[in-house]
Amino acid sequence: MTKELASEHGIPLSDLAPVHARVLCQPRVVARDGSATALVRATMAQHLAATRLHAVEWGTMSGLNEDEYIDREMNALQSTEDARNGHCGWLLVPATECDQENPTILASCETFHRTGQLGEREVNVWVLTTVYVPEPHRGKGYAKDLSIQVRDHLIATNPDLGVSILFSDVGPYLYAKLGWQVYPSTSFEFRVPLTTDALPPTLPKGAEYLNTTLAMTLVRAEPPAPATDLSTGRAVFTLPFTPARLAWHEAHRHFYYNHLGASRPDRRSALAPYGTDTVGARIGDAHIAWFHHPSLGGDGRGTLFVLHVHAESVDVAAALLQIAAEHAVFCGLGVVEVHCADESVLGGGAGRRACARCGRRMGGCTTCRNTTV
Repeated sequence: MTKELASEHGIPLSDLAPVHARVLCQPRVVARDGSATALVRATMAQHLAATRLHAVEWGTMSGLNEDEYIDREMNALQSTEDARNGHCGWLLVPATECDQENPTILASCETFHRTGQLGEREVNVWVLTTVYVPEPHRGKGYAKDLSIQVRDHLIATNPDLGVSILFSDVGPYLYAKLGWQVYPSTSFEFRVPLTTDALPPTLPKGAEYLNTTLAMTLVRAEPPAPATDLSTGRAVFTLPFTPARLAWHEAHRHFYYNHLGASRPDRRSALAPYGTDTVGARIGDAHIAWFHHPSLGGDGRGTLFVLHVHAESVDVAAALLQIAAEHAVFCGLGVVEVHCADESVLGGGAGRRACARCGRRMGGCTTCRNTTV
């Protein structure tokens, strides 16, 4: 988000995190002596132009045409607090065009400011995402050049940067060579059977659904995450689960159900007492939070993404995952994908439970597609 964008959104720089406001106050063009390329912090029009370049390729992957993809990126998601308070678009352009309003875009990316926890310290975090090189410019090192320039600029202008992170499924070891460290992701997925059952699932005794307010109340009441990995002695890094993050995912969900319309209604409307504001479940103080993506994965039926799990035992975590699986079945989704920073609540290590059918040790089984966890 540029300084102009901050004004358009009605957010004074004084209301933003100081580290992000500092970026917005820097010159938009970052040129290197003798370099053939320059880094530019994008204006709204330039960010829109960059988004249009990857709309065809990435929009098709999400089942969207160009206009729908633009609507999702520039309206539905940019309007959320998570984006408005910490977003910047970046362009790599020919140095000779760095002052032009419509330069040739050799590569583009976005960064988001977050606040994370590294050990016992609260740290500023920059998330690098949506690195894209238009097809005519691929194979020339522009993605690497862009990543290096963004990295160096953020470090130079933010002595209190703390941590920079990115998620990559196309070249993590490329980024490792540029200074990022590769960390494993604690996640798994399991498939759920297709159903035509219109009846909402019956929750186990003592369980209840959560709306956004209740879910975040429980998250805020959790004890602090472990500061150190006991097996390695290294400081643990976490991105706290926040209301803004949940709202971003819910905006995503709302966009897709509106896009699909009557062909794919949001069946949460039948769930009592929160209807389409049902975002998870609890058993006592243990809880789970999720969001729907009705167009991504699951053999075209969509995915239930589990964003957060908190439980004191493997058995309770398994019960929460069972609720998630049955919820996905009822909503017609094809896959449950679980992401969790603390592997112990997923039944990791010696305490992990085995699938009742095939013995595979995980929360849900992709081998025999057993949804019993």
